[in-house]
Amino acid sequence: MLSNIKPEVNSMPFYIVLSRNVFFTEDDEIRPETLELIERVKGTDIFIAIMSRKLGTYKGLVDQLLGDGHQVMFTDRNNWYKDQGVNRKQILFVGAVKQDMWIAANNKALLINPLWLDNVEDEIEEYGFALESPSQLIECIEILTLEPVAFVNEKISPKSKLIAISNANKYYKLTPKNNEMIYKYTGILKYNKDLHLYALYFHYLTLIINNDDFDNIDYWMTFPSSSGKNENAIYSIAKNTRYLFKNRYKDEILIRHTPAQKSTSIDSAKRIEQGAGRHFNTLNLNPNYKGKLSGKRIVVLDDFVTNGSSFESARNLLEEQGVKEIIFLAIGTFKKLYQYEVYELQGNVFQEGYSYECRKAKFLNFNYDDSALAVTEKIYDILNSHK
Repeated sequence: MLSNIKPEVNSMPFYIVLSRNVFFTEDDEIRPETLELIERVKGTDIFIAIMSRKLGTYKGLVDQLLGDGHQVMFTDRNNWYKDQGVNRKQILFVGAVKQDMWIAANNKALLINPLWLDNVEDEIEEYGFALESPSQLIECIEILTLEPVAFVNEKISPKSKLIAISNANKYYKLTPKNNEMIYKYTGILKYNKDLHLYALYFHYLTLIINNDDFDNIDYWMTFPSSSGKNENAIYSIAKNTRYLFKNRYKDEILIRHTPAQKSTSIDSAKRIEQGAGRHFNTLNLNPNYKGKLSGKRIVVLDDFVTNGSSFESARNLLEEQGVKEIIFLAIGTFKKLYQYEVYELQGNVFQEGYSYECRKAKFLNFNYDDSALAVTEKIYDILNSHK
């Protein structure tokens, strides 16, 4: 079991930057939610910073209302954190107006849409990750400061590798806490139950913002659902990631031109027999990217990886276009053998109707890092400690 494995926690200070409209009401009173947040960070390594042009006015007001010993700082809208030696990964912006969105974007810092406010501007709703309460905000920071550990991080080909954040196999030497988190993540990814989407998203962020491999990605894309619709948690995560990394390419590279049979309706033996080939009849590359893939680094996001047929179809299509590197990033893995396949593709892969033939297939057996299970257990504890 996991009793001997402890997830490390980063001890660096963390800064929650609030715009003036988030901290105060229109009458310059501290919002109840802000007071809750101030109370929650007492005695921790989390600090609150007010971002405003009227620093002198608000500093005097806060000192008067809160007295000595509060963990509230004051900053203008410039890159104050660089002068203080603070890494952008230690900052989270809670915004209310359009300018807050631009500041977060220019610094590649996380932007939060505070649902406890009813007057945030459209840009915050569009680009900020929605949280319901200060309590959720603290939970997200606690998750974000956990040590980043991938359950799987393995090379697939000279140009590609697979990273899976967590275990999805409930039969793999798990504790009740891990089983509960599998249940929660599956509900989010397969059934659009978004109650704990924030936990999944920040678990994912622990990996990508602390890994240099993700700093210079040209395209963030998703593997399309069987229906071809982009109405799921993975698409939402990809959208937020593009914004976080200032990636301007919004169009998906892979297009599901015809609905495909759901993987869950195909038995495991048949899935292995069909391999990646079952996707090619319903999948093509987006014509908008023709001539734009060579030499590029690409991340392909998906919910779960079983035997790898989805990723293998994407890998064959993309490697044929001369990409530099592909990182296949899954939220969970079922800990099955990965079926590596090499296809000969003929015709125009930017439209339907191209032909394909499998030339080589073999199984890959991966190593698994059980310390990732301890991280998932810690997330369970965080979600239940604030109830």
